[in-house]
Amino acid sequence: MSIVLTHMLGETDDGLLDPKEHRKLQKECPGMKLPGVVSCNVYRDTAKRLIFGDVELENYAALDRWENWVWSPEGREWSAKFRKTGKFLERIMLEKMD
Repeated sequence: MSIVLTHMLGETDDGLLDPKEHRKLQKECPGMKLPGVVSCNVYRDTAKRLIFGDVELENYAALDRWENWVWSPEGREWSAKFRKTGKFLERIMLEKMD
């Protein structure tokens, strides 16, 4: 069973919400190349000013690797880049049913 982490972002205090830049960063981010990362996507809500960035991980072991990377100096650096594309609102963790 895979794990999907979804990050919901809204407009920054300056009114910025940039799904294209978010997707570009996803493609460049070294965390997306960690063992156990299955895929990553960006979705834009068509009715509200929201974007959803998700990362699908193979299992809970891959989630542990992901979390360790996110809290590393490199991961924090990349988190700061992602925060420039929108204001973080919520993280949702889902188990994908096979």
